[in-house]
Amino acid sequence: MIDKLRRDIYVYQGTNCDFTFDINVLGERYSLEQEDKLILTVLDYRDNNSVVITKEVTGSNSIAFVPSDYEDLDIGYYTYNVKLTQNATGFIYEVVSPSTFWIKAGE
Repeated sequence: MIDKLRRDIYVYQGTNCDFTFDINVLGERYSLEQEDKLILTVLDYRDNNSVVITKEVTGSNSIAFVPSDYEDLDIGYYTYNVKLTQNATGFIYEVVSPSTFWIKAGE
């Protein structure tokens, strides 16, 4: 059983940023296998929850953003979640429950 968490993310227009997600299974830290995938999906609640950003990494629990990922999006908040696909089992787990993804004006 994966321990789900909520975690708000803040990004500033025009900047790079990295986020690391700790994954816990039954209270113990889970290390991603080489072929496990993390998929982060950002949704625009104002537009029928349309997908506006998808980031996928393999074998890592860190996801990097670059300015072009969100340069065309309005400043404000969106929702996002993170799912883990285990390569060995094919199981898909939600590791970050729907949380807030904030885009703020660059400083």
